[in-house]
Amino acid sequence: MRRTTTLTIALILALLLGAAHAQTPRIDGIAYAHVSLTITFGGNQAPTYTLEGSIFPRVEWTRQCFPGRCATGMATPLGYWYDPDHFATSPQYHKEEIDHLRQWEALGPAFLVAYFGTFGEAFESYPTRNFAAIAATRPQQEWYRPENMWMPPAEMERSFPQLRIQWGGNQEPQTTVMTGYSELVTSIAGAIQGEDTRLTNDDIAITTLTPYDPLRELAFLAPDPDVIASSP
Repeated sequence: MRRTTTLTIALILALLLGAAHAQTPRIDGIAYAHVSLTITFGGNQAPTYTLEGSIFPRVEWTRQCFPGRCATGMATPLGYWYDPDHFATSPQYHKEEIDHLRQWEALGPAFLVAYFGTFGEAFESYPTRNFAAIAATRPQQEWYRPENMWMPPAEMERSFPQLRIQWGGNQEPQTTVMTGYSELVTSIAGAIQGEDTRLTNDDIAITTLTPYDPLRELAFLAPDPDVIASSP
């Protein structure tokens, strides 16, 4: 879990800070956003209120290359970045990145564990284990299948919003930023200090005011076998 957390932080920092040789990242719009309000009534207690929401910007950034492969887009719990040149010829990839945001928000920190535990096969729209070989020998319509991506069921959607504010009843107002991630950091810090810390998420209730409306399927264009269309 510590390695997973370190990797998450590294990915986020890479997005925010960029590399010295790369184009400066530029926010060019909002990819996906929502807000919800839950009112809970119980017994003789005053009602409690939970306000939750997330806003995911999209960031223009040139493709990033690592040993053996290049990526033209990546989703994170804070939003997603994309190579404007590559996405200009493959606009369907924007929908794919929004779907990755929904995966992140449903699973929270467990997303990376699930992603790497399945080698990404369950979460991507293409075969991750032999992508380069398959993309080089088969037409895109045979391997690019967005319908194969795991998408959260209704009861799991938006379980880990970026912001949660709770008030009312007998409790003091509470504000949590990066729900799930902040609890994970607190748990790790406590474990380092020898405390018995456990992550719980029993009180999540979600009422959606802005339901997700997926884009219609777009025409698929010829792939670039040397480039990964997107990553989580």
